Amino acid sequence: MDFQDLSVHINTYLNSQFDHATIIDQQNNPFIQVTLIDIKEINPQVYNFSQYVHKPNELAIHKDYTTLNLAVANEVTAEYITQDPDEMNPVDVPYAYCDGIVIRDSDALIVTVVTNQDDAKWVCKSILSQLKIFLNQK
Repeated sequence: MDFQDLSVHINTYLNSQFDHATIIDQQNNPFIQVTLIDIKEINPQVYNFSQYVHKPNELAIHKDYTTLNLAVANEVTAEYITQDPDEMNPVDVPYAYCDGIVIRDSDALIVTVVTNQDDAKWVCKSILSQLKIFLNQK
């Protein structure tokens, strides 16, 4: 799988199909981090990208510094991937939500969203749903 294809698909979805009006906190665009990790024990590979979910042709609005949002996303993603692989559960905290799907034998695709709890959960599930559709088409 080409990670570049995944990132293009996510951006296309966010810029054309995603309903930005459903975001509860319109003064704080969600910060997302998408990670593809090869979870083999020997020489694992990690690819990721981060961005704000904002309306096309508008600047992102956010209350916290981007560096803080990135640090929180990394922390929550780390909490998710350090779980027992047979019992991975979403990480749901007041300021972020993280969940993922296993693809192929040893790859995990993880979406972490940093914002208020309700928006984070909804945006994460929405993106994961789109990724499942995209992966089934390949």
